[in-house]
Amino acid sequence: GSGTRAAGKSATGILSADGGTVKARQTRQYADWPWMRGLDAVVAGPKGLTVDTGGFTVRFCQKVYTNKTGTAGSFVKAGLGTLAMQSIETYAISNTLVRAGTLLFDTDESVTLDSAVTLEGGVLSIAGEGSVSNLVVRSIVAGAGELLVDPTDVITVTGTGSDFSGLKIRFSSAPVAGASYPLFRFEQ
Repeated sequence: GSGTRAAGKSATGILSADGGTVKARQTRQYADWPWMRGLDAVVAGPKGLTVDTGGFTVRFCQKVYTNKTGTAGSFVKAGLGTLAMQSIETYAISNTLVRAGTLLFDTDESVTLDSAVTLEGGVLSIAGEGSVSNLVVRSIVAGAGELLVDPTDVITVTGTGSDFSGLKIRFSSAPVAGASYPLFRFEQ
């Protein structure tokens, strides 16, 4: 849907989706304004929510979680461009799928996705301007796609079923020669 808001007025609300797509039509004019400003949260049902950045870079600062029935929800990043997840207080989605572009977690804290992450293409990145030092996921399945990390980042995998067979790993900065970096920690 679409709506309008009077200048200077702020709106609050929740976007609830069970099988829909939202697509960015432009990059925000002001870098400090998040995309879909005024939404407090995004709730995804079993058929999930697809976010298509349309070749743009957009900031996303809302809480993202599964519907109240507890049924598994999914969050899909599609389209070229970057979806920068910033200041994420809550991200409680059962399944996160990256199809294209970049899904960037760019925050100054550890991020717990409590999600199974599937890379079908595109990039999952924790190597932004923020200093995410620990990403916690339930599992990672990578048939294709790329993981962009700083050499000192740690990804904690809390469940079983991960498959790294198609995963490409790229570092945002050059590792120090002779140093060891524990990129993955498994807790099962």
